Amino acid sequence: MIKTSITVTAKQMQEIEERIFSEGMPVASLMEKAAVFASQKITQLYPLNLYQKVGLIIGCGHNGGDGLVIARELFLQGFQVSLYIPLREKSKDLTKQHLQYAEFLGIASVEFIEDLSTCDFIVDCLFGFGLTRNIEGKLREDIIWLNQQSIPVVSIDIPSGIHTDTGNVLGIAVKAVYTLCLGLWKVGLFLSSAVEYTGSLHLIDIGIPESLLMGEGIRNDDDEREERNPPLYPPNSEERKREKNQTENVNYSFHCQYVSETNPHIITKEDVKNCLPLPRHVNTHKYKQGNLLLICGSNQYAGAALLAGYGAKCGGSGMITFAVPHGLKKTLISHFPWALVIGLPVKEEGTIISLRNLDLNKYDAIAFGMGIGREVSAYQEQTLAPILNSEVPLIIDADGLNILAEGRYWQTIKQRKSPTILTPHIGEFKRLFPQLNLSENSLEVLKMASKMTNTTILLKGAKTLVSEKGINNWIVNLGTPALARGGSGDVLSGFLGAVIAQTNLNIFPVAKVVATCGWLHQQGGILAAQNHTEMGVDGVTLSEYINKAVVKTLGD
Repeated sequence: MIKTSITVTAKQMQEIEERIFSEGMPVASLMEKAAVFASQKITQLYPLNLYQKVGLIIGCGHNGGDGLVIARELFLQGFQVSLYIPLREKSKDLTKQHLQYAEFLGIASVEFIEDLSTCDFIVDCLFGFGLTRNIEGKLREDIIWLNQQSIPVVSIDIPSGIHTDTGNVLGIAVKAVYTLCLGLWKVGLFLSSAVEYTGSLHLIDIGIPESLLMGEGIRNDDDEREERNPPLYPPNSEERKREKNQTENVNYSFHCQYVSETNPHIITKEDVKNCLPLPRHVNTHKYKQGNLLLICGSNQYAGAALLAGYGAKCGGSGMITFAVPHGLKKTLISHFPWALVIGLPVKEEGTIISLRNLDLNKYDAIAFGMGIGREVSAYQEQTLAPILNSEVPLIIDADGLNILAEGRYWQTIKQRKSPTILTPHIGEFKRLFPQLNLSENSLEVLKMASKMTNTTILLKGAKTLVSEKGINNWIVNLGTPALARGGSGDVLSGFLGAVIAQTNLNIFPVAKVVATCGWLHQQGGILAAQNHTEMGVDGVTLSEYINKAVVKTLGD
């Protein structure tokens, strides 16, 4: 269902609600529905037999109204409920009505937020979506006090103080253990510093009609699964190249009154299942399952080549070829006896100076840059130009991105007909695009960067963001600090290259494939941390658990 994956801005959510109201849905009925469903989720998280005392912080708008209905429902179930209403005099009419009924029922109100200090948990209903001004004065002091307590907080719709569209903190914000987002995902929940405040995210279905969100050009997952396996053309045939690489001929049009084609989607487990290159044809062989070239490594960063190889191994490409400094050839062969290893000439410091006469276009994908060294001069026309001029999908990571940051090669990248995928972390992104400010709105800035460079960019962070040419955008709603370790990105690049090599990009948007790999990379890290702790997930361990993540995902 699209409404479980689409993200919206405050303006879009407001327009959708206004349309629902204009078609006859009473505002009070929608508030009642949202709050009742939210209260049901709260009682699942905090059952009455374990948590008796609950406090609610009530705002003056409809988020406060939601909170009063939640308070009523919890009170009627037997919870001891206390209300803190700092903006009582400014309450909207509907919120006043719910407050009147709450008082009739005998639900207690407190004068100071400190009076909630004995509660087992607190529900934050101060501000909903659409807040744009900084929180100041007494409310700021209240939130400071709340964040200093050890009392768990559930935020309704979005933690108070988080900007709905950017995820930025408006002076101060509530730190929640759970956020119950109402109706549709608010995009800011997944951006910027919001991830430090949202806690565990849950979407509460309030019955928004799917028809308001649908547009032309949305592919059906069942149809995608039927089309998943490409015709069995040889890897280097003209037919295979046309089928795999001419993504500009694919029409992913989207027309909807309320939701734009650029609205990011949350990649779901079902998306991942349908995007994996599985099941394979029975009548197949290695060259029909992707031929990946890894151009990586240097004497100083030999491990990066190994980790990229481990990532490619769990990605399942039928053939993997390493192009590495000649001195690393024996090491690579000892770890990957089933792969082809090409030794390349190097400079004195051990960085590649030439690709010799390597035929780059015979491969189905190239991953470049992992551990190649930071000396840009070694990768001028002799090396980088042939890679960028190749006619196959290209993943650029790590030191490859540092070379791009010089700025000399953007025009060549813009003119590439095959997909170009960049995989920077935030620091690398800033070096690539010093003129752009990620802190303003990371998603919009990412869309701008991918559009102006004609690339797909996977931006690593607490939440992974993916943008294909500014139009096709995805969010990976998984993350673990276990991956904050050298080598994790090398594993991702190898894994991504292997999956891209065996994927028909005429069927799936590149960004969806990239987001799928990002999701499995994070899921692998999560599974590994469960068995090794967040301190114990090195690159080799991560690669082993990515495969386990694939198995688990397909089995669920």
